[in-house]
Amino acid sequence: MWMAGMLPGNGWQASRTKYESSEDENLHGRLIDLLIQHTLYSDKHVKLHPMQPSMRKAVQSKLLGLTLEETDERSAYPLPLDEENLAKASGKLTPVSVEVTPDGVGLVLSQVVVQKTREAVERSEFAHAPKFLTKYDELVGVKLQPVPLFHVMWVPHERDFIEFRLDCTLGAGTRNAFTIHSLLRRFCAELLEVKFEPPHDLFPAITSLYSDIKVGRATEISFSTSTNGLHNERMLRKEEGDSRTQAYHLAGKVGVDEDISVFHICVEWQARLSERKSYPISLSLRGSGPSGNGAGGNPEVNAAMLEGCLTSVDFESLVEVLAEHASLNEVAVVE
Repeated sequence: MWMAGMLPGNGWQASRTKYESSEDENLHGRLIDLLIQHTLYSDKHVKLHPMQPSMRKAVQSKLLGLTLEETDERSAYPLPLDEENLAKASGKLTPVSVEVTPDGVGLVLSQVVVQKTREAVERSEFAHAPKFLTKYDELVGVKLQPVPLFHVMWVPHERDFIEFRLDCTLGAGTRNAFTIHSLLRRFCAELLEVKFEPPHDLFPAITSLYSDIKVGRATEISFSTSTNGLHNERMLRKEEGDSRTQAYHLAGKVGVDEDISVFHICVEWQARLSERKSYPISLSLRGSGPSGNGAGGNPEVNAAMLEGCLTSVDFESLVEVLAEHASLNEVAVVE
């Protein structure tokens, strides 16, 4: 709400009351615009697929010429479905909007996934079975909760790759990310009659980001050592410091003659809303382990997690860092 020009209340309900009583006729429109930005940029599991410049422009033209079917999901966008329709959703991908910005053209697709949550069960629910209650100190139930997601197929104006941005808001899409990526890519390929190349291998960016200590602040790294050790090191988020340069990490490297293999890194930056307000944005790359089927026996990492972005500037800056450190700007795309 602060970004929309209204100071929030003390808590969610107070903020809603303040919004509903606002006399600002343009406030609703500004909030809708911010919701669309959230859809495009916030907490995305991203794959980058190479594409020839001529094909990229052709795909943009196809997106701009799409006629989208009128559906409940499309009518609700950028808001999620109401609870009744959420409960009935089948999990299929549904195109809801074609978004155009100075950076590119994107197709937004709605999907509802079911997420398991655990909640405490009130003992009063079992008042009819007092003997049963004496066996347990705490009662916990598993609930199947439908979660609305908005995925994006993004075609930049300048870069020679297409971005598949999988929505991972609150971690909802993370568990089945690679399965959903496959479904999303196949759906878009059939819709646009386009064949997508396999995604870029982003593993080189892990080594490069680890070595370049001037880039951001590493809050987490995972690595193996020549002594067969596997290590994960994290920094406290609210403190200063960098996992790459902290004394404990550097001393440990000396003990193994600098012989470590990094296969996961998370790098964070502070983005600014104003001189006094800032928020963290991060880029995370994770291999399944210190070795794999990639080049030179390294892990093959074909997706990155981009989190915390509120604006296109935030997201574009992270993609540019990723492209630079994965050497994607040096990859020639042959027509």
